[in-house]
Amino acid sequence: MKQVLWFLFLSFSWGMALSDDLSHFLSLASANNPTLKQSRLDLQVAQAQYEQAWADFWLPDVSAGVSFTYLDPDTINRGKMTVPQYSMTNLNLPVLNGGIPTGEYVPVPTMIPTGYTTNQTVFADNYGIQFQVAKPLFLGFRLANTLKIRELNLRLAKQKLLDQEQSIKASVIQSYYNLLLLKENIRLSKQLSDALRKRYESMQANYRAGLVSDYDVLKVEVQYKNTLPTIQRLETTYTTALQQFWQLIGTNGEPQGNLLDATNLTLTTTNQEEILGSVLSNHVSLVQIRTTREIQEYTTRIQYADKLPTVTSFFNLKYDYKLTNSSDKERTWVSSWSIGVSVSIPIDEWLPFSKNNALLRESALSKEKTDLALKTLEDQIRLQVNSLLSQINDQKQAIDAQTLNMRQAQRGLSMANDRYQKGYISSLDVTDAETSYSQAQVNYLQAIYDYVNSIVKLKQLLYEL
Repeated sequence: MKQVLWFLFLSFSWGMALSDDLSHFLSLASANNPTLKQSRLDLQVAQAQYEQAWADFWLPDVSAGVSFTYLDPDTINRGKMTVPQYSMTNLNLPVLNGGIPTGEYVPVPTMIPTGYTTNQTVFADNYGIQFQVAKPLFLGFRLANTLKIRELNLRLAKQKLLDQEQSIKASVIQSYYNLLLLKENIRLSKQLSDALRKRYESMQANYRAGLVSDYDVLKVEVQYKNTLPTIQRLETTYTTALQQFWQLIGTNGEPQGNLLDATNLTLTTTNQEEILGSVLSNHVSLVQIRTTREIQEYTTRIQYADKLPTVTSFFNLKYDYKLTNSSDKERTWVSSWSIGVSVSIPIDEWLPFSKNNALLRESALSKEKTDLALKTLEDQIRLQVNSLLSQINDQKQAIDAQTLNMRQAQRGLSMANDRYQKGYISSLDVTDAETSYSQAQVNYLQAIYDYVNSIVKLKQLLYEL
């Protein structure tokens, strides 16, 4: 027993490594746990959103298009220009004398219409190619603030993934050692039950021989049969816990380690101020509220940007398949381009009763609420950390006490067996000593698990798993 106590002391003080068996299950959980997979997808979504905001901030909007239009015959006919055609000819005109024809004719050159021609200005098939570039030059810093918000969301997604990894590790470790504790409890309960069964059978034989009373037999029988429901309950609890463990690691597997390996988990520091400072800096709920507060600040800037002018530049390049001049017979590709800058200045947003002013007041109130929530949560986390540290200290003392209780119960059982062999006490006294020793072992193992469970919770908060 002294060797066991010395081993525990060294483990609590210096041990850091996890068993190979537990490390294997932690690797399985990291690869298969559906909650972790979801968190990794959330991180990828946040990364994609950040890249979208980056592209909006740095890159112009570039587009190209090709068009084809076919016009109906009526539209084409309305667009045609009809021009008459003339030719030179000699007309014989009568000679007049005082307005009276003389009977003579004189040939006179005259232009007369001989037909019509059409100048085609509208065509049924029309083609065009266009290239456009547009880039906002100033939007009241909207794009810059949006990019910063996406960056904050990406940072928060990384923190959430890290926190989820710690949470899954903590759950796996706690579940792993809980299963080992249950297995030990089942083993000890079966060991005690088997000893009581043998004593019960021995008492029955002694009763038939007239050496003990029926009360002695009944007492041992009650003690023996009371162990059976306990074993059944423990086995049912173990089966349920094992199924929950499988859900955590994403596959089937049963712990084969030693409960005493749990003592390899220790804190890197026991300084209360250092622990509290680290937790307050990294706690995911606090990080989330602080990030929300920063996002609110940038959102306010975006809302204020509605009061500022916007400046946008553009460039258009176009090719149309058409007649270059009205006198041309054949169509060719004709280019045209335009470049410019547009400026827009809001007016209504400066009015005291505008929607934007109401949004800014709402944002100010929301930031005040967030500050209050942050202060409240910080106080709660301080209380949680201090409570865990107190529990760990109490549980260390509980381990010492249960160690002494187990030594005392072991010594009591040894003395009871010796006194029974000498005929000083009855077998019932030995039974009581066995029961006490078995319970002392259970209490000792439970004290170790409670201590390590608290250590795991604190290490999870410190991101040390």
